[in-house]
Amino acid sequence: MKVRSRKSAFTLVELLVVIAIIGILVGLLLPAVQTAREAARRMQCTNHLKQLGLALHNYHDTHRYFPYGYRLGEIGNRDCWYQRILPYVEQSALQDTYELCIRTPTSAGGNLSGGSSPVYTIPPTFQGKPLGSAVVPTFACPSDPSGPARCRGNQIGNYVLSNGSDFFKRTNSPSSSTKGMFYFESSTGFNNLIDGSSNTVMGSEIIIRGNNRDGHVYDGGAYWQGANHGEGFFSTQQAPNTTLPDLIVRSDTNFNECTNGNWDRFAPCEDVGYSDANASGGYRNSARSFHPGGVNLLMGDASVRFMSETIDLNTWRGLGTMQNGEVLGDF
Repeated sequence: MKVRSRKSAFTLVELLVVIAIIGILVGLLLPAVQTAREAARRMQCTNHLKQLGLALHNYHDTHRYFPYGYRLGEIGNRDCWYQRILPYVEQSALQDTYELCIRTPTSAGGNLSGGSSPVYTIPPTFQGKPLGSAVVPTFACPSDPSGPARCRGNQIGNYVLSNGSDFFKRTNSPSSSTKGMFYFESSTGFNNLIDGSSNTVMGSEIIIRGNNRDGHVYDGGAYWQGANHGEGFFSTQQAPNTTLPDLIVRSDTNFNECTNGNWDRFAPCEDVGYSDANASGGYRNSARSFHPGGVNLLMGDASVRFMSETIDLNTWRGLGTMQNGEVLGDF
């Protein structure tokens, strides 16, 4: 008499239990994986700001002062600290191309974006593309899903320098009234940091926002080709990731650069023109990031700290000044 061997198998209930357990494990592990990925992106962002800080310090070692915030060139070109430090982030060829364009005006050519005004003697291109659109990875935060992007044909990124704790003043003449390190034709040196380099903010990050059409983003972010518009700087007037809207200049209606919208805890930027912004005291650009809980902050000594969005506002504003003598305590 043969005894049949019984084959073992899962019952339907057992299979459902296994699937449920796997689902629970995935649900537990996925947030941890996402947190780990964001931690890695934040660390990369920190490294980018450290490179920016080192570049600014190396510039100071060479010239005995930090690069100017921005200036208006003799042909209307508005270069700023971004172009000045390109050689110090291994982008000498790009900076040389900027210099050649700036110094050679003519009646034929194109602007940095490939448009028609102002004009230059050479085609303003770099590696076959419009000069202003050249992407420098060092200036983009990996946590920002929109970057690096383009605005008016030019690259915009995430890193900006400090104009102080007040509005950004759109001016064409040097001013000593600013409380921050960088402004129109500034020449700030370590000797000007009366509050101490470790107690003075040098730079931070902002987010890229706006309508994305044809691969272009027409809104905020670090826009360096028109630095007098206020988008290449930030102030500590409002806390990091504030819900108060930024005030930056708009483009024409075809670009609709400054667009109101619902950005959760990231405030929209208010649509203001030149006269509107000046009437309200100037431009305001606040430190913002996609890092949960705060922003990365570049200090005057080139150290980088993660600053909580719940920092005391008086302390935050004190960090934005370089000669006010505030006693800040721990932050």
